[in-house]
Amino acid sequence: MSKPIKDVTEKDDFVRVDPSQAEGTSLRGQLTVAPADLVARFGKPDAGDGYKTSGEYTFRRDGFDREIFTIYDWKITTLYDGENTLRPDDLWDLESPVDFNIGGNAPEGEFVTWVLAEIEMVQVLGEFATWVLEKEVAQ
Repeated sequence: MSKPIKDVTEKDDFVRVDPSQAEGTSLRGQLTVAPADLVARFGKPDAGDGYKTSGEYTFRRDGFDREIFTIYDWKITTLYDGENTLRPDDLWDLESPVDFNIGGNAPEGEFVTWVLAEIEMVQVLGEFATWVLEKEVAQ
């Protein structure tokens, strides 16, 4: 018997947390993914700084209070440069890949692997995965 993509009864390796917990993080790497895929899996991003970033996601490794990671756009919208053609609201609807920065205070490899697996789960399972994830959040 094959193992499911994700057993929804298992705890996530990473949990979304308040952006205030990202203090002390720095650039670790990049992740190329469609912004709409991030929104489909993790919901709307938290507000960015309104200048260089339009939105961000902040995660903590479950069980490790000090291991924090962020995903954020960096200087790619009209917020930073009026000559950019991408408005912040349009960015998060994009279905084509964009380079996002990964911030953190630990090596980002496992975090990036987890994010990509979570996005793939939603893509493969479609509406059912979205329904299950909404039920998890409601509990």
